[in-house]
Amino acid sequence: MANENKKINELVSDQDDEPTVEFEILPEAIREALEADRAAEAESDDNTVEFSEVDTELGDAHETISNLRADLESRADSIDKLQFDIEQLRSRWIGLEKEINVREDATNKLAEELKSAHTKQSHTDRLLEKRENEIELLESRLSSNEQSLKESARQIEKIGNKGQESESRVVELQAQLHDAEEKLSALSNESQLERSEQQATKEQAQLLAVELDNLKQEVAASRASVSGLQRDIDCRKSDWDKQDSRLLESQDKIKQLSRQLENTNEELQDSRTIQDGLNGRLASLTATRDELLKEITQLRIEAQNEDTERAAAGKKLLAEHTGVLAGKNFEISELKNQITRTETYADKLRRQLQDQLVLTDGLQTRTKYLETSLASANAEVREFSDRIEELRSGNADLIDEKSRLQENFEKELRLIRLELGEAQETVADRESLSQQLTSDLFDTRSFSSSLEIQLSAAAKENKATIAKLKRKLKKIETLNDDLNYKLSNKDNALAGMLQELTKQSKAIKSTDAIEDVIHELDDRISEQIDDRSGVERARVTRLLIGNIDGQELRFPLFKDRLTIGRTVHNDIQINAPYISRRHAAIVTDEDGTRIIDSGSKNGVYVNSKRVTEQILRNNDLVTIGSADFKFEERPKR
Repeated sequence: MANENKKINELVSDQDDEPTVEFEILPEAIREALEADRAAEAESDDNTVEFSEVDTELGDAHETISNLRADLESRADSIDKLQFDIEQLRSRWIGLEKEINVREDATNKLAEELKSAHTKQSHTDRLLEKRENEIELLESRLSSNEQSLKESARQIEKIGNKGQESESRVVELQAQLHDAEEKLSALSNESQLERSEQQATKEQAQLLAVELDNLKQEVAASRASVSGLQRDIDCRKSDWDKQDSRLLESQDKIKQLSRQLENTNEELQDSRTIQDGLNGRLASLTATRDELLKEITQLRIEAQNEDTERAAAGKKLLAEHTGVLAGKNFEISELKNQITRTETYADKLRRQLQDQLVLTDGLQTRTKYLETSLASANAEVREFSDRIEELRSGNADLIDEKSRLQENFEKELRLIRLELGEAQETVADRESLSQQLTSDLFDTRSFSSSLEIQLSAAAKENKATIAKLKRKLKKIETLNDDLNYKLSNKDNALAGMLQELTKQSKAIKSTDAIEDVIHELDDRISEQIDDRSGVERARVTRLLIGNIDGQELRFPLFKDRLTIGRTVHNDIQINAPYISRRHAAIVTDEDGTRIIDSGSKNGVYVNSKRVTEQILRNNDLVTIGSADFKFEERPKR
């Protein structure tokens, strides 16, 4: 019943169908010894001489000897049973040791799997960081392109301002001639014009002040948003610290459990030493039992061969040996009790080990959950840091614009003041000159006619230059619109690619699939960034013509960048031997069409020569793996 309640039979292997086979020899040996004793007893009976006086005493001796034989047989059977029970305990103990070893191997395997998962996760994090750096480089390039566009727009504005200044100068010259003809009335008109210009400059100054106020408000709003983001980052950091503390607590618990496991292992080793000691004592008891059996057989032979006095001494010795056997039986019962105690203690240790394994499994799941939450928190912190850097860069740009506007405003105020001083000086000079002009009026009429001719010629030249500048301005505006349209398309494409990357990084489980998705996004970004507007390239159709498995295939090179490989993610998929997943790429630019080896194992051959990068000419033979292609350039109809 004890074995059924403890269920220790499950620890023994199923191949051991008969656990008592190796112990069946012991009772046969004992029987053979007893039969030998009987044969020796019969021989002693043949050699004895019948005496009438000794028959009674010998009959009593025979009865005692038969009783002793029965007792010895019963004791031998009990000893055999004890040995059988001890061997069963040994087999159970071996089963427990095997189970403990299996559990230890399972824990080691789990630890190795955790290490491999950590290494894979670190590798994927490195790849994602590389891709983020590449995306940041692309964004910096786009920002530099935007700055170049802004600079070109500023240059266009400067050119327009110069044209307006030239027109204003022509108008001013015509006004001066008209004023010279109209004498003093022109002076009054000029003063009115100067007053109107002063009012216009004042209005412009007011507008600039309003713009400065608006810029200040925008800067204050951006600072408020930056402070809000800083608060969010502080909250995230506090959550991160809490999660770190939880991780430390879980690590402490794991250490405590490992210490408990070590203690249990030490206790198991102690119980093993106790078991070894019990086995040694049992072996010594069996040796003493064998010695006693030998002594009893000798005593029987001596009792049959010797006199009645020796028979009485033999009875005394038998009584002493029976006492010794009783003491040994008591020791054997104590050993049984001690074995039962060790068995119960081993069951307790096994249960404790199972409970600790359950706790370790729970802690492992908890650590995995904490690691995933920590990774998500890290991702959010990165996003917030990126947003803060963007806002800081925008704030710096606004501050630069503010400083630039202030400098321009101060410059314009200085110019206005200088112009006002010059206007006052010109008014005083013109009042003095008005008297001279009356005398020089007759002289200046001929000169005015020549000036009018020169002014008409200058006006025509100015009009021609203004028309040219307007045409250039229109062309630049169209180019600017095209560039803005392309930039908007690229921004949308980048936003879409980033969304796809976040979606696919959540759905993908294996690192190989993550690498394929990253390579696919690289190809798409490179395809979006490549310039598709080539006038000369649009006039030529490029083809790759190949023959695979007796089937002619034509691949038109309709994009500036095409990838060739064995997987579905490539633009040209070739499912043939000796072709890598990402074998090669064909790039078309201003210099021509080039084939580039993407680090394949079997390489790329052009006209039977292995190349890493080669410009393709018409009718070149391209070998990719076991597939041969012919490159052709055909003019469009």
